[in-house]
Amino acid sequence: MKLFTLFKENDTFEAVVYKSLEDFTKRVEWQDSIDDYYTIIDNEGKIYKWDDSKKEEYVTVYNYTLKSDRIDTELIKTCLSNYKANNFASKFKFKSPKSN
Repeated sequence: MKLFTLFKENDTFEAVVYKSLEDFTKRVEWQDSIDDYYTIIDNEGKIYKWDDSKKEEYVTVYNYTLKSDRIDTELIKTCLSNYKANNFASKFKFKSPKSN
Protein backbone atom coordinates (compact mmCIF):
# COMPACT_ATOMS: atom_id res chain seq x y z
CA MET A 1 0.00 0.00 0.00
CA LYS A 2 1.31 3.45 -0.91
CA LEU A 3 0.50 6.45 1.27
CA PHE A 4 0.48 10.06 0.17
CA THR A 5 0.55 13.14 2.37
CA LEU A 6 -1.12 16.03 0.61
CA PHE A 7 -0.36 19.59 1.64
CA LYS A 8 -2.96 21.95 0.15
CA GLU A 9 -2.19 25.53 -0.74
CA ASN A 10 -4.99 27.37 -2.54
CA ASP A 11 -6.07 24.97 -5.31
CA THR A 12 -2.80 22.99 -5.51
CA PHE A 13 -1.67 19.92 -3.61
CA GLU A 14 1.95 19.06 -2.91
CA ALA A 15 2.20 15.30 -2.52
CA VAL A 16 4.85 13.30 -0.69
CA VAL A 17 4.89 9.57 -1.42
CA TYR A 18 5.56 6.81 1.11
CA LYS A 19 6.23 3.26 -0.13
CA SER A 20 4.32 1.63 2.71
CA LEU A 21 2.79 2.21 6.09
CA GLU A 22 6.12 1.21 7.65
CA ASP A 23 7.96 3.78 5.49
CA PHE A 24 5.46 6.44 6.62
CA THR A 25 5.86 5.64 10.32
CA LYS A 26 9.66 5.78 10.03
CA ARG A 27 9.74 9.12 8.20
CA VAL A 28 6.91 11.12 9.76
CA GLU A 29 7.95 13.89 12.17
CA TRP A 30 6.48 13.80 15.66
CA GLN A 31 5.01 17.30 15.20
CA ASP A 32 3.09 16.01 12.19
CA SER A 33 1.27 13.51 14.39
CA ILE A 34 -0.38 16.32 16.34
CA ASP A 35 -0.66 18.95 13.61
CA ASP A 36 -3.50 18.32 11.22
CA TYR A 37 -2.23 20.42 8.34
CA TYR A 38 -2.15 17.76 5.63
CA THR A 39 -4.30 14.95 4.29
CA ILE A 40 -3.11 11.35 4.53
CA ILE A 41 -4.55 9.16 1.77
CA ASP A 42 -3.70 5.66 0.57
CA ASN A 43 -3.75 4.30 -2.96
CA GLU A 44 -7.31 2.99 -2.44
CA GLY A 45 -8.65 6.43 -1.52
CA LYS A 46 -8.95 5.94 2.25
CA ILE A 47 -8.27 9.15 4.12
CA TYR A 48 -6.75 8.85 7.58
CA LYS A 49 -6.91 11.18 10.56
CA TRP A 50 -4.71 11.41 13.66
CA ASP A 51 -6.41 10.35 16.88
CA ASP A 52 -5.16 9.89 20.44
CA SER A 53 -8.16 7.98 21.79
CA LYS A 54 -6.77 4.54 20.76
CA LYS A 55 -10.18 3.64 19.29
CA GLU A 56 -10.21 2.14 15.78
CA GLU A 57 -6.41 2.06 15.82
CA TYR A 58 -4.72 1.48 12.46
CA VAL A 59 -1.11 2.33 13.31
CA THR A 60 0.53 4.13 16.24
CA VAL A 61 3.16 6.86 15.86
CA TYR A 62 4.36 8.86 18.87
CA ASN A 63 1.37 7.62 20.90
CA TYR A 64 -1.08 8.90 18.29
CA THR A 65 -2.98 6.56 16.06
CA LEU A 66 -4.14 6.78 12.49
CA LYS A 67 -7.73 5.84 11.89
CA SER A 68 -9.62 5.61 8.64
CA ASP A 69 -11.89 8.64 8.30
CA ARG A 70 -13.54 8.41 4.86
CA ILE A 71 -12.91 7.55 1.20
CA ASP A 72 -12.30 10.11 -1.54
CA THR A 73 -12.15 8.32 -4.90
CA GLU A 74 -11.97 11.53 -6.94
CA LEU A 75 -8.96 12.82 -5.02
CA ILE A 76 -7.00 9.55 -5.23
CA LYS A 77 -7.73 9.16 -8.96
CA THR A 78 -6.32 12.63 -9.58
CA CYS A 79 -3.39 11.99 -7.25
CA LEU A 80 -2.48 8.65 -8.87
CA SER A 81 -2.74 9.98 -12.42
CA ASN A 82 -0.41 12.85 -11.50
CA TYR A 83 1.93 10.45 -9.70
CA LYS A 84 2.20 8.46 -12.93
CA ALA A 85 2.50 11.63 -15.08
CA ASN A 86 5.40 12.75 -12.85
CA ASN A 87 7.26 9.46 -13.45
CA PHE A 88 6.45 8.15 -9.96
CA ALA A 89 8.43 10.93 -8.28
CA SER A 90 8.61 10.90 -4.47
CA LYS A 91 7.27 14.49 -4.43
CA PHE A 92 5.02 16.22 -6.96
CA LYS A 93 2.31 18.88 -7.25
CA PHE A 94 -1.14 18.78 -8.81
CA LYS A 95 -4.31 20.84 -9.04
CA SER A 96 -7.14 19.95 -6.72
CA PRO A 97 -9.83 17.99 -8.59
CA LYS A 98 -12.46 20.32 -7.10
CA SER A 99 -10.76 23.37 -8.66
CA ASN A 100 -10.95 22.06 -12.24
